[in-house]
Amino acid sequence: MTAPEPALRQALIETCRALRDRGLTFGTSGNVSVRCGEGFLISPTGVDYGALLPEELPYVEWSGTWFGPKQPSSEWRFHRDILRARTEINAVVLHPLHPRHRAGVPRPGHPRFPLHGGGGRRRGYSLRAVRHVWHPGAL
Repeated sequence: MTAPEPALRQALIETCRALRDRGLTFGTSGNVSVRCGEGFLISPTGVDYGALLPEELPYVEWSGTWFGPKQPSSEWRFHRDILRARTEINAVVLHPLHPRHRAGVPRPGHPRFPLHGGGGRRRGYSLRAVRHVWHPGAL
């Protein structure tokens, strides 16, 4: 494992907190990852972003082996698969739609990404819903 960059760790935490502060996520929902060395850093499962420290971010190798004091998000496989398949992408944000943003829920005929929820359930996120979270200032 190569030592992940401290600046990437801090940027990931700031992105998590920005999602929360803008009302795009709540509690411990949603997760963010960023490409780093031979793997990626990802927000841990079940941790309040306000209390998260840079050294607590799990580092996940492409093989799925992870390092750190906190367990990676349960959706780490989606982050890995997106980052491996799309080498031009350096960061991934996955989050549930907050009730006030449900206008982004897919309508019949709109393209969908097949993503899972907790416990292996499958649900669809529309491209529109995923795009509305990303902004040029993100990682």
